[in-house]
Amino acid sequence: MEQQTTTKKPFDKRKYRDQKYNKKQKLKQEQEKRKTILVRKLRKELKKDDKYRMYVSQVGSKNKNNEANEQNDQDVPSEKKGKKYIPFLSAKQELKRKQEEAQRKKEEILKRKKEKEEAIEKYKQKRKEKNIKLSQKTKKGQPKMQGRLEMLLEQIQSTMA
Repeated sequence: MEQQTTTKKPFDKRKYRDQKYNKKQKLKQEQEKRKTILVRKLRKELKKDDKYRMYVSQVGSKNKNNEANEQNDQDVPSEKKGKKYIPFLSAKQELKRKQEEAQRKKEEILKRKKEKEEAIEKYKQKRKEKNIKLSQKTKKGQPKMQGRLEMLLEQIQSTMA
């Protein structure tokens, strides 16, 4: 009988440091994690789809058998014949509704944000014009009163109206 001696691999300090501190290595590891997560989600969805197909095929075969029996029994109301509940479809509709609602909320938020930016821009423009009127000077450096008087007149007219 041969004895297998297990030899311990020597510690590679450079490899350890690359894994621990190298940004490229960290990015690679994160990408690999993302890929595994996406693969897992895809497999899960495919599994759900397979279950859904199997469920539909079972319901279809039951309905075919039931139709033969219902032709013999005319006492069954016609409302119950065509109805069948498929949970996957209802979940899909619920998901679609939630996505539409989220999209609508997102659009409302963007609309409010745009209105706010427009109001801020309008305020800045008004402030800039006011500053220009107030900062006008004569050749000797004295402030011009014409712009100030116009602003006072506008204020008085806005309060009177």
